[in-house]
Amino acid sequence: EYPEEKEKRFIETLTVMAMAAAKTHDALSDDLNYEIWASIAKTTLVEKGLWDVVENGVPPDPSKIPELASTIQAEKLSKWRDLAVKDMKALQILQSSLTDSAFRKTLSASSAKHVWDLLKKGNEEAKLLELEKRFEEVSMDKGEPMDSYLDRVMEIVEQFRGLRNAKPDYEVITKVLDSLPMSYDCVPPLLDEYMDLKNTSLDEFVAFAQTFGSLPGFAIASMLKNMFDSPVRG
Repeated sequence: EYPEEKEKRFIETLTVMAMAAAKTHDALSDDLNYEIWASIAKTTLVEKGLWDVVENGVPPDPSKIPELASTIQAEKLSKWRDLAVKDMKALQILQSSLTDSAFRKTLSASSAKHVWDLLKKGNEEAKLLELEKRFEEVSMDKGEPMDSYLDRVMEIVEQFRGLRNAKPDYEVITKVLDSLPMSYDCVPPLLDEYMDLKNTSLDEFVAFAQTFGSLPGFAIASMLKNMFDSPVRG
């Protein structure tokens, strides 16, 4: 089998695998699962000895840089050309393995690294949008214990942190208090009365609120009044 035919068959196989991966949920596009695609593509590029140009990129053509063009050695120019050839191969593999909608996102890319970085950034941005929606919509279910609800909120918060886009503590605290059911309406004013919530860390707030367990709102209110031993100021 000729090398060209093997390369073509390989790209077709990678494309089929990427399309199969698209059957699961994806944050980047409707028909590409980035996480699975990236894993398959990276493994393939490593096996073909092309991952270095994707990870590190290729420097500019030294023969096009005036201060280098007249002094560059033939050996160094040859090494650069080898990198450029590897980059074109990697670029072809990446773009050929993409679905149509994902491919269109990479039309401006001129290198394999550019394609990889574009898709990675797009996936992270899509994940953030999805997390923002989840954070906005999360609320305590009827009859759900406080500690269980806090666990659900903190799971979302940890995902924000994992994407290096942590939510401010006070924003999360406010979200928790604003998303409690009506049966807890008496709790937020009391917490605001007795605690300096703006200067309370999220970890401190969660640790304190988890002690409420499955207590109903009126019991938490009574607990707070007894704990702080202070009448509610009108």
